[in-house]
Amino acid sequence: MLILNTAKVDFKNLTQRESDFIYNGLDCCVTHELVDTLRPKFDADTRQIHDFTSALQAVCLDMSLTGIRIDYRRRGITIRETQAELDKAQNLLDALAEVFWGQGLNPKSPKQCNDFFYGFLRLPPKYKRGSKNPTTDDQALEKLKVYFYARPFISLIKTCRDLKKKLEALHARISDDGRMHAQFKATGTETGRFSSSKNVYGEGVNMQNQNEHAKRMYIADPGYKFAYIDLEQAESRMLAAFIYALFGDSSYLDACESGDLHTTVCKMIWTELDWTCLL
Repeated sequence: MLILNTAKVDFKNLTQRESDFIYNGLDCCVTHELVDTLRPKFDADTRQIHDFTSALQAVCLDMSLTGIRIDYRRRGITIRETQAELDKAQNLLDALAEVFWGQGLNPKSPKQCNDFFYGFLRLPPKYKRGSKNPTTDDQALEKLKVYFYARPFISLIKTCRDLKKKLEALHARISDDGRMHAQFKATGTETGRFSSSKNVYGEGVNMQNQNEHAKRMYIADPGYKFAYIDLEQAESRMLAAFIYALFGDSSYLDACESGDLHTTVCKMIWTELDWTCLL
């Protein structure tokens, strides 16, 4: 076993092996010291959350190491279909931009998009919070949709960007075992849900953000089947149950059972509106 004194080591002249040992050693030791310091401060709730999350680490590791089988034929078909959609949208965007602007438009070029929307169309610039540089990211484009003559360009730009993201996911690096792997984390979100991303080898993709086309290239292992389970209005019905249990008010529970929750809630909030029987 390699033993290094990090208080005296020369970090500028480390070999890769020595650097790896120090990184992993400190990662384990410092984490252990933090747990020993924080654990006495836990109450019953935070201790339960910590212990439950810790128990999920084995599940995340197993998912990360197992990966998912790939149907290479379906993957190739999906890539070609998505590329064709992207080419069609890009050609339409270029043709439309050339009519008005005299040149094509690259949706992924911040400079071109800024020049087009804020220079040529003279729309009021949008900025990210704390930045002095104009932006044409998705949030800015949503705000610019109030200008009707900008909407066709915005729609095509967002379509191209979305399709390019889908292609990037489809082209994600597959591991040598022929499976798509990802690094799953039990502590990656504030809500308690899992998060996932490329693993430490640059393989895989965010497995929880896969569109319906991309999902077609994944196949279950022999003897297993994929299942998609989603309870209808689960959060709303749970909230309604809490309200009824705490306050004896069944209004929201009745709204959940009405068959059209959102419209029923709108009627309850905006009672002064002239709601028709169609709503």
